[in-house]
Amino acid sequence: MNPTLILLRKKAKKTFGAVTRNLKGNLLGWIISLLVTAAMLAVFVFLFSGFCEGFTVAGLRSELLTVTFSLIAAYQVVTDMKFLSDSVLLAEDGEILRPLPLSERSLLLSDLIVVYCKSAISGALLTLPVLICFGVLQDCGAAFYFAIVPALLYVPMIALLFGVLLHPLYLLLRRFFAGKGALLFVLALVGAAAVFFLCSRLLVIVDQLLANNRLQYLFRESNARVVRIVAECLIPMNFVAKLLAGEMIALYLPLTLVAGTGAAFAIYYLARAQARLAARRPELV
Repeated sequence: MNPTLILLRKKAKKTFGAVTRNLKGNLLGWIISLLVTAAMLAVFVFLFSGFCEGFTVAGLRSELLTVTFSLIAAYQVVTDMKFLSDSVLLAEDGEILRPLPLSERSLLLSDLIVVYCKSAISGALLTLPVLICFGVLQDCGAAFYFAIVPALLYVPMIALLFGVLLHPLYLLLRRFFAGKGALLFVLALVGAAAVFFLCSRLLVIVDQLLANNRLQYLFRESNARVVRIVAECLIPMNFVAKLLAGEMIALYLPLTLVAGTGAAFAIYYLARAQARLAARRPELV
């Protein structure tokens, strides 16, 4: 059997098997985590549905999807960075597997595929409800729902690419906060409190605007122009957003395929370079 497939099966069983074992050992914690995640997802979908009408009236359908995909990708970069670092770029089990008759390519590909699958699954929990909500509100046809599949594969690929690119910054921050657990805890607590406060305020504002039918005033021409400029800068996330919005499909379908394929190759070669550097210069880790 192909060594890459053997390693992939082993690492997938290790990664996803650990999730099952933790679920059995800490059922209450998983239930609480699930409820918190469901509440945050409900807030996210509510905000998305609230802004959807305003964006549509202003002719910003693809821009709404571009911004949403970018926010989801940014969230995935932050939440998956440690797993990416430990599993691939710093290769926790690399010292054990490296002496075996396995190619560097097989080791790296199996790690990257597992990380990508984990990212795709977690990302789908955010992306799928939002896209279904968009499809229902916009009365999209069957072609839109078929196009959701490549979007679910594309967004985590771009998130993984930016995760690899930002990994050196993550290492710098990790070295800075080494031995400063109390400071890191305080900063995380303040950050979480700030996020929850901002979300609560945003919910109140959106609810008031919806109740008074004033949400459309946010999308005056000057504001719409700014949103368009920002969305145009969010390359390559706007490719798949324009594809889903049905804009110039003949152009954005091949652009999406090329961008996704290019991202996959870039992830492999950038990850390989960082893994080699970590093996040669462990003091940098």
